[in-house]
Amino acid sequence: MFEATWFVYLKPSDESPHGIAFMSPDHPSQPPGPDAFDGHGILLTLQVSDAATDFGRLRESGLVVDHPLREEPWGQRRFGLRDPAGVWVDVVEQIEPEPGYWDPYVP
Repeated sequence: MFEATWFVYLKPSDESPHGIAFMSPDHPSQPPGPDAFDGHGILLTLQVSDAATDFGRLRESGLVVDHPLREEPWGQRRFGLRDPAGVWVDVVEQIEPEPGYWDPYVP
């Protein structure tokens, strides 16, 4: 049996060569390196298909959500929270922007 609560590997598909891994800093297989990350200065954005549903589900579970669900004029429905290490997690759903919002930015 393989117990993996100390390791998470995220990859968009089997065909993708890219992924990101997170490892518990106190696990014996942790490679030598700097001290455990304190969460400051990094942002992780997760794109989801339904931010409102995810927001409700997380709130119902008792999770503290630091930035409430809102619709941004540039075309995102989002909310934010901190993971246990203090990393800011921005949960985003792409939606239609307010009419004309991007006009000043398009040549």
